[in-house]
Amino acid sequence: MDRKQENLKKLRVFGYLAAAAGIGLIFLGLREAGYDNARYIGFQAVGAVLLLLGITPAIRYRQQYGAGSGAEQNPYSSGREQIQEEDTSWIPVGGWIFADVIGITRNLRTDASSGVEYYVICRYRDFKEHVEHTFTSRSMKEYPGKEIIGKRVKVFFHSKDPEDYTVDLNTVE
Repeated sequence: MDRKQENLKKLRVFGYLAAAAGIGLIFLGLREAGYDNARYIGFQAVGAVLLLLGITPAIRYRQQYGAGSGAEQNPYSSGREQIQEEDTSWIPVGGWIFADVIGITRNLRTDASSGVEYYVICRYRDFKEHVEHTFTSRSMKEYPGKEIIGKRVKVFFHSKDPEDYTVDLNTVE
C-alpha cells in the first residue's frame, strides 16, 4: 500500500469518528437542550459540521479507490467502472443468422385512426459466448398469427452495428 493510500485510509477512519461524534452531538442536542433554543442550535450546528467534515474523507476515499476495504480494489483505478464496448464479433456483416421467434407484440402508442401495429420479437442465443440477443421486426398492420412462435427466422445484418438489421419474416422455418 503506498503512502498516499495509507494517509487516505487514516483520514477515512478519522472521518468516520468525526461523523459519529457529529451524529452523537445532534442527538445530544435533541435530548439535552430541551426548550433552550440557543443550546439546541449550537448542538445541531456543531454536530452538522462534524458530520459533514467526517463524511468528506470517506467520500473521497471511495471516489479514489472504490467501495470496499481497498485490499481487493485496484489502487490505480479511478473507482469508476470502465464502459466496455459491445462485442460485435458475432455479427456476420452482409450475412445472416437464425433467430427463434419468441413472441408477437402490439404497439399500444399508435392512435386509433392509424390502426394497430404488430411486431415479431425473436431471440438469438450465442452458446459459445453465453449471451442472448433480441431482435424486433418491422411494424405490420396485420397479425402474423401465433403459429410462427417457436419457429426460426433469418436476421440479416447490413453492418457491424448491432442495431442495423432486418428480420426477414418471409424466411419462417
